[in-house]
Amino acid sequence: MRIQSLKINNRIMNAEKVLNINIFSRQTKKMFEQVLQSIRKLGSFSEQEFDIFSKKLKVKNVEKDSFLLKQGKVCQSFCFINNGSLRQFFLTDDNSELTLNLFTENDWAFDYQSFTSQNPSTNYIQAFEDAEVFELDIHSFHELILQSQSFFKIGKLLEAGLLNDHLYNSISSPEEKYVSLLEKKPHWIQKFPLKYIASYLRMTPETLSRVRRKINH
Repeated sequence: MRIQSLKINNRIMNAEKVLNINIFSRQTKKMFEQVLQSIRKLGSFSEQEFDIFSKKLKVKNVEKDSFLLKQGKVCQSFCFINNGSLRQFFLTDDNSELTLNLFTENDWAFDYQSFTSQNPSTNYIQAFEDAEVFELDIHSFHELILQSQSFFKIGKLLEAGLLNDHLYNSISSPEEKYVSLLEKKPHWIQKFPLKYIASYLRMTPETLSRVRRKINH
């Protein structure tokens, strides 16, 4: 009778463990829903691979004006922006800030040159507003690849970072630059100050204002 009772208790405990695992899995998927949607765009992954990936993510809250990366530090992570926004910039010789990139919800933020070379960054990544990011560090990335070759697809994020690097340097006309931005990143106009957008497009705020008036009329 006692043995039977122990068996029943063990079955109940095992059932509870399975239930807790399933609840945790559902909660995890809900929490990381946006980032999982993002990596789905990179390729096909199994449910098991999604679970493995989710467990490698670290949740990080970044307060407004604080830094995700500073000049002189090595970029060790991809950071998915679950909410909030960030700005990447570097300081020129006259100590002016030149905007390199702007990141909003559902973007992946990292310094391409520093991450791929593992050399100190020449740039800063700063929170424009309070942000919640999901961090995947380089060591976890390598561990994922060892567990499944499917995770090589995450490397496509690096390709996107390279394509974005100096995106507008080859476009000579200020009007072309602004129209291209409106087509690709229209939400930036509402989110960020025009001085940051002008800096990103490599023009003065006055030129950007003139271009906007011309296009809007």
